[in-house]
Amino acid sequence: AEQLCSHIQAKLADPGVLEKYRKLGASYKDPSVNCTECSTSKPNVWSCMSTKDNFLGCGRRQAQHMLEHYKDKGKDHCVCVNISTCEIWCYACDSGYDLRYEDNEDQRKKAFNLTKFLVQAPNESKRDYVQIKSSSCPRASGLSNLGNTCYMNAALQAISHCIPVKKLLLECQSSFRHKKPSVVHSYAQLLEDMWSGKFSTIAPRRVLVDVCTANPQLQGYDQQDAQEFIRCFLDLLHEGLKEEVFVPLPEKYGTLEVSPSDDGEEQKKQRRNTREKKVPAKEPEPTPAPARKYFVSPIEELFGGILLSSVTCGACGHVSRTREPFLDISVSIPDYNLRQQIAERQRAYGEPTIQEGGGWMSSMAYMIGLYNRAYKLSDLMHGFCVSEHLTDMYKCEKCKCPREAEKAYSLLAPPEILSLHIKRFKHDYFASKLSETVEFPLDDFDISSFTEDLKQFPVQGHHHGTKEGLLYDLVAIVSHSGSAFGGHYVAYARNMDTGKWFHYNDSQVTEVSASTVRSTEAYVLFYQRKTSHSRQKEINDLQPQIFECIKKLEEEREREEEKSRVGKEKIHCVSSYWLWKWRTLASHPGPLDNATILCKHNKIRKELQDPHDDRITRLPTSIYQRLITSYPRHGDEKGKKIEKFGNDSEICEICLTQEDLTRRRKQEKKRVTALDKTVLARGEKWYIISEMWLKQWRGFISGDLDAPPGPITNSHLLRQGKASLKPKKGLRCKHDYRGVNREVWDLFVSIYGGGPELIAHTLDIYDLLSAEEKLRLKEEKKIHEETKERDDTQDDDSKKDSSSSSQFEP
Repeated sequence: AEQLCSHIQAKLADPGVLEKYRKLGASYKDPSVNCTECSTSKPNVWSCMSTKDNFLGCGRRQAQHMLEHYKDKGKDHCVCVNISTCEIWCYACDSGYDLRYEDNEDQRKKAFNLTKFLVQAPNESKRDYVQIKSSSCPRASGLSNLGNTCYMNAALQAISHCIPVKKLLLECQSSFRHKKPSVVHSYAQLLEDMWSGKFSTIAPRRVLVDVCTANPQLQGYDQQDAQEFIRCFLDLLHEGLKEEVFVPLPEKYGTLEVSPSDDGEEQKKQRRNTREKKVPAKEPEPTPAPARKYFVSPIEELFGGILLSSVTCGACGHVSRTREPFLDISVSIPDYNLRQQIAERQRAYGEPTIQEGGGWMSSMAYMIGLYNRAYKLSDLMHGFCVSEHLTDMYKCEKCKCPREAEKAYSLLAPPEILSLHIKRFKHDYFASKLSETVEFPLDDFDISSFTEDLKQFPVQGHHHGTKEGLLYDLVAIVSHSGSAFGGHYVAYARNMDTGKWFHYNDSQVTEVSASTVRSTEAYVLFYQRKTSHSRQKEINDLQPQIFECIKKLEEEREREEEKSRVGKEKIHCVSSYWLWKWRTLASHPGPLDNATILCKHNKIRKELQDPHDDRITRLPTSIYQRLITSYPRHGDEKGKKIEKFGNDSEICEICLTQEDLTRRRKQEKKRVTALDKTVLARGEKWYIISEMWLKQWRGFISGDLDAPPGPITNSHLLRQGKASLKPKKGLRCKHDYRGVNREVWDLFVSIYGGGPELIAHTLDIYDLLSAEEKLRLKEEKKIHEETKERDDTQDDDSKKDSSSSSQFEP
């Protein structure tokens, strides 16, 4: 096992370690097992393999508590094991091993080799980057096959040719530069190298490491499905790019109310009578819901769309409509019954019907493999939108009972990049592949027959408008050749600057004709929405002016870094994220807003106080007014204008104050914890502090209270009188007061002040009293106990007398 690091080898040298951690993994069957420090659950929980503890922590993709545990404890705690998958990882060497392959020699060797090349950094091998030998037309570099990774290479090439994604990761790195390292950073670096024109071939090791770390099912040398990889990859990009905003976003998804026009006159009359007779009842106050978090993501802006799901009751005809989000659409190769439904739907839209392919002879030839049916991509989209009979009973909202129903989908808000997945693999009794020809347009793919009218079902932020906004151009294709048991993935992609098509077969890149692209067996297609002429004209007119203004402002800032700009033209702040949408999206970018740069107090976020932070774009009033006129805001606070003058920064003072308090809380808690003691050494004394004051201090440290406590107040623990240091009677430790050592008392006094100083040899506060006072209190206590005992004896005697007399009563 020379490929393993020395730390993992040392752990595996123990003959009982394998059985121990297999049993450990089996003992954690409960899915509720969480990280010791946070709520992260399986399969992202790891156990430290040190003999000193079995600390449970989350991995690097979560809050990194296992990594922090290793940094705090040292190299003896560098090796951990996943309690779900039995994978071992060494933080000191950044390498891993899988216990599942221990009994399989072949798989074990593959795991060793995979670990070795996965942990190798891209810059450590000169073979990862092959210099280009001759200049040619602009194209992306080829990608090396790292061991059955053609599925990944084809997917990465296809996504890299989507212009909005490319612009986002290469030109708008301010949206993720400040975030912790993730697949976003590795893919952005890969894109920069691919399109630099310097390399003919690149090995995408770092991207593979990041994706496989987050998705363990993709690890190993097995062939994976390209569509599954695309979904995992886009999800990782989404998580790495999403940004929390502190303003409510419009609700895009959920159930839609049925229009009154869907009901008859009788239903309208019943509903009107119900409203008239309804008596408002006093409802109990609802329990306040937890604060909801809102996020924006460029991946959702580009690939995310909204489907309209319509379920029609078979008894009463009631239609229930629901919005459903999607990142891609999977369409099926139609069978005989579906072809009939497609033809019927196409006739309703006045379109050419699907080709049936002849009579029974062609059907027989198709069954034995001598005939291959040909379909159009529009046929498959019609098949996606036809009504489907639900196998399970549907509870109708109107009938209030289970009914048979039909369900149909349509596009409510089409995405900027439409990802279409053709279901070519069947898994019935045995796996098989459908190799039917699917013809697809390279330009002007019209999806108007599959969309709903946004005027009837409005969705804020989506404006596909006229038919011109529903035309798409093909950008890239992922193609699969072979069978359901194995094959090879390649990509065909168009350089949108030159219009030329290229065939990407791992490291080999060749230019191909449009006819070659049309004849390929498509598996995943990426369509990009065409920009309307009016939108393109507006961008072309205004974008150079914006760039020129930005350049002038930068130059002016350098010349007048410390000078005032009073009396000069106002400067307005605009979110660079919104400007990216305005420059990139073919559709309407939505109203101008600064949600990504505002805090919850509607001021610029504290982390953006650097005037050179490119997450904020500063524009003069002339340009700003043109944008605000073309893209007016809604009535909410999300689009609130922020005016700035020159280099002055309207950073939120409340957030800055809260940040200072948070830093103070952390430091103060750390100092008190380090100095606090539960047992004193000989000769040391306790310093008494009011529990009431300590409660306020603990509330401030935990964040429950915003303001720090005032000076220490021990005066209410003392008796009334001039300069009296005698405590009140009946005070209890941990209820009225607590004791701290000298170091903690001095720290509190230096920070908060106050007093007076009360010292005791034990935690009994009455040690503060003089000997005479203690003796007097002791005598008073004795007299009180004797009096109480005498009173109890008299009560018992009276009860006996009462009972004895009652025995002789008639």
